[in-house]
Amino acid sequence: MNYEEISKAIEGKVSDLFEELRSGISEREDSRAFGAMIER
Repeated sequence: MNYEEISKAIEGKVSDLFEELRSGISEREDSRAFGAMIER
């Protein structure tokens, strides 16, 4: 398994995880958290 395959696998897992998290959070909270992240 080379580096490119590993990074693609990690990217897939991370994006799946974020999809699960986002679906559990309302859009308003999501945008508020995003705004707080940008302010830092």
